[in-house]
Amino acid sequence: GTESCNETADSCDHSGDPCSDDGFFCNGTESCDETGDSCVSSGSPCVGADELCYELEVRCCEPEATRVCDAAGDVIWQDSCGMPGELVEDCVGGVSGTCVDGVCGCTSGLTGPDCLQCVVYVNGTTGSDSNDGRTWSRAVATIGAGQVAAMASGCEVWVAAGTYYPMTGGGRYESFHLVNGVDLYGGFIGDEISRSQRDYRTNVTTLSGDIGVRGVLTDNVYTVVRGEDNTILDGFTITGGHADGISGSDYFGGGMYNSHRSPTVVNCNFIDNYAEGNGGAMYNDNASPTITNCNFESNLARLLGGAVYNTNSSPVITDSVFYDNVGQHVAGGGMYTWGGSVTATNTLFRFNRTLD
Repeated sequence: GTESCNETADSCDHSGDPCSDDGFFCNGTESCDETGDSCVSSGSPCVGADELCYELEVRCCEPEATRVCDAAGDVIWQDSCGMPGELVEDCVGGVSGTCVDGVCGCTSGLTGPDCLQCVVYVNGTTGSDSNDGRTWSRAVATIGAGQVAAMASGCEVWVAAGTYYPMTGGGRYESFHLVNGVDLYGGFIGDEISRSQRDYRTNVTTLSGDIGVRGVLTDNVYTVVRGEDNTILDGFTITGGHADGISGSDYFGGGMYNSHRSPTVVNCNFIDNYAEGNGGAMYNDNASPTITNCNFESNLARLLGGAVYNTNSSPVITDSVFYDNVGQHVAGGGMYTWGGSVTATNTLFRFNRTLD
């Protein structure tokens, strides 16, 4: 600093450090550089190399922390302080028409990467089969009605959480019949615009065979689901099939029966299904279904394959679990194969057993 003469005290007074805070938060603090005879600013007080400094808010923020929707309906970055950032995706100007929760989605009734695949919505709680099913607010109530509406335009079907039963006109012979070209997806809460928003673990969507007196097995349908080619079953719990008939699908495959049909089954649970013959949860005859991320638990067959039975079939199974299934009298607590071959990758078999 500078010195001045203090006549009264007969001394020299030092003015001190000539460098002082300039009042700008983002400039940091100043210090005196004796060598350069100057004041040096410490720079931005933000620690991270990428942190943004806001002068008016007097704070530092992480950039690109969250994807959010802006007022125009597009996806933008938002930093950790809630300040808007750069455009991520133009929902309105592109093929997508809606931004929800930071995701560009298709307008209601459409899905797919180009928003060209139509959707039919099913909600057993709020829907009605007199609706057209083209929005959640106009959802149909039953899966059968959803499939009929989807077949007309080649749509896929989104099903909200709840328990669904086959139509009862055929009694125990009724099933959910998969339809060629019509994919079924469960696990929705009932307001999603993108399939990626669903949570099938939380929003449990059950296909139940318990069409008669609840809890009485002997009046359940023989088979809950009948497979088909070129279709996907994704995000469902299949339970309550009771194949205690005499032959065919009445006797085999309480959960699912695939004869000369090879569906794709993903993110599904097969629980508490029964077959008097083979394949408590699934029976494959000259079929090669693709099974991914599925759980087979507590299924029972009196003969072969407590969970799955394969005859001249070659299923491909990935990332799945076979737990506590029983082939009661012969063999294959978890799975039994006669002809064909099974490809199982990253799949766990545990506590499956036979009783004889």
